[in-house]
Amino acid sequence: MWERAAGLLWTTRWAVLLTVGLLLYGRFADPFELFIISSALVLSLLALSVDLQWGYTGILNLGPAAYLGLGAYTYALAQRKFSTGSPTYLAFALAMVLGVVLAVAVAFPAFRARTLPIYYALITLAVSLILQRWTAVSYDLTGGSNGITGIPLPDFSLPGLDLRMTNPEQFFPLSAGVVITAYLGCLWLVSSRFGRVLVAIRDDEEKVATLGYSVAGAKLVVAAIAGALGALAGALYAALIGTAHPSLFGIAFSVQAYVWVAVGGQGTLIGPIVATLALKLLENRLRGVSADGYVMILAVVFILVVIFLPKGFAGLFESVTKMKSIRPNRRGEDIWPTTGGGDLALRDRPLDGSHD
Repeated sequence: MWERAAGLLWTTRWAVLLTVGLLLYGRFADPFELFIISSALVLSLLALSVDLQWGYTGILNLGPAAYLGLGAYTYALAQRKFSTGSPTYLAFALAMVLGVVLAVAVAFPAFRARTLPIYYALITLAVSLILQRWTAVSYDLTGGSNGITGIPLPDFSLPGLDLRMTNPEQFFPLSAGVVITAYLGCLWLVSSRFGRVLVAIRDDEEKVATLGYSVAGAKLVVAAIAGALGALAGALYAALIGTAHPSLFGIAFSVQAYVWVAVGGQGTLIGPIVATLALKLLENRLRGVSADGYVMILAVVFILVVIFLPKGFAGLFESVTKMKSIRPNRRGEDIWPTTGGGDLALRDRPLDGSHD
């Protein structure tokens, strides 16, 4: 029992460390800093969605911001159209459902027809840009280029229980809880047999297909999950900043999501989250000095990481930790530790040929 508990703790160690770090940060941060870290946490969900597709499955989606913007506008419109009771639950649920619908609508025909990865990437980018343009000109529904403003904070009140948020500071526990829950859910997914299938698809799609697995089906499931995560990020982001605007569909958010994943580490889950938090905090510091300074530094960091740290900072940390864990036996041979549970360890776990 103790070994099982220790194994579970080791597997979820990053979630524990992230929780402790956020608790300490929240204890000493001022209201504005809580707002910044909350927005970073929300956007880290978008980075998670990109990591699931790109880092674990090898799916290149150049328009992840499509789900971000869709979730934001869905939440805003649901809060405006449904005035009876508390529409918050419906708004979040509807945002995630529409995120899944959009992802499936784009991915299903492309994966079924075995569209080349580069063409699928361009299709997702086109969808994002189309949605951006459509929201910019649909004044009656989306407010046009001005977007939708005055979006209220979430109200999770139930009969006899007042859970209405009255200031952005109260958003921090919500965003932290959602991100940690999403991380644990994604960790469970990639640690499962299905997760090993995803890694195998990324490494050798043709071989996985010859083993009898449905490559298109697995990719479609990942795309749907990523769509739900991206839409949830958009809904939370709109609730936090109080507005939904066409730029949420723009290429800037899509590019930033890939930068967060690349810097943090593809296929690590925790790396993109930490990178998002660190880079958004850095952005807040530098924008007070120079608006262009952050963009230049981000570009330099991205170039250096891609060239010298192809697995990102999380990959570097895992590699150093793994090297230190090697111990020689009496014959002088290196023995690698048999216990693990780290996200990168999944890459080395073979895909069993049997699949019931």
